[in-house]
Amino acid sequence: MQNEPTVRLRQVRDFGQNISDTFTFLKQNWKPLYTAIGLVGLPPLVIITLLLRSGMGALDTAGIGDGSFGSLGAMFGYMILAYLLILFIYLLCFAMVNEYIRAYTTGEHIGITTGGLLQRGFSQMGSYFGLGFLSGLMIVVGMLFCLFPGIYLMVVLMIAPSCHAIERAGATGSISRAFTLMKDEWWETFGLVIIVGVIQWVIQQALSLPISLMMGIGLFAGMGPNGGDPEAILTWYRTVFPIIMILGLGVGMITYPIGAISAAMRYFTLVEKKEAVGLGEEVKRFDQL
Repeated sequence: MQNEPTVRLRQVRDFGQNISDTFTFLKQNWKPLYTAIGLVGLPPLVIITLLLRSGMGALDTAGIGDGSFGSLGAMFGYMILAYLLILFIYLLCFAMVNEYIRAYTTGEHIGITTGGLLQRGFSQMGSYFGLGFLSGLMIVVGMLFCLFPGIYLMVVLMIAPSCHAIERAGATGSISRAFTLMKDEWWETFGLVIIVGVIQWVIQQALSLPISLMMGIGLFAGMGPNGGDPEAILTWYRTVFPIIMILGLGVGMITYPIGAISAAMRYFTLVEKKEAVGLGEEVKRFDQL
């Protein structure tokens, strides 16, 4: 399905084309992307589930009542390990998806193996971590001052990962490049972020619905906490909390490529609109012929 790329990345797209090309790209390239995401995500999800259950199991109400905080310390220790593992797998998936888009621009995606994509992702994890950290910090600071600056920065920085993936601009260079490309293009990009966000939310809800229904049925069937019994409450949370966390992680990993690909399509549109890089490549290729 991916032997012949049918999505031309370097072109100017209107609003609708950006969304349609996002799903066309995902439809044609889902297998290498989700194979790698599954390989990266599934084993750690099992470990994270065990860590979360162990963390909840370490919360001993009797110990807390006696003034002992050993169980609380153990619980937080398990939780910290789980969240560090979550950060790692999300960062690696983040890197792999963007590196696959880079490979697509050069034709290297054809026949790419899961191992090859993992290697590409690992090699750039440091740069993507720095980019994500700086972007997140800027957005948080913007939100603290006023809501709109945070939203403005979030929209601008959505294309920063694509800037690094395609141009190897580094963390600070990619952020600067994003501001340059987004000049006078913010409102249309903001609309795209809203629409793609709604699409992702609907898909997430659809994927989460079966588990949510089963949990609701279990609660009303008497499986949940009852009578204020602390042991019943703990048993409930030990069972439900890991399920909710793992469900959210899994759904997030499934839907993340939608936003990343949409951002990349927007990046290519802005580059073509302002610099006509693709047109220049076509002219150069024609001259060589």
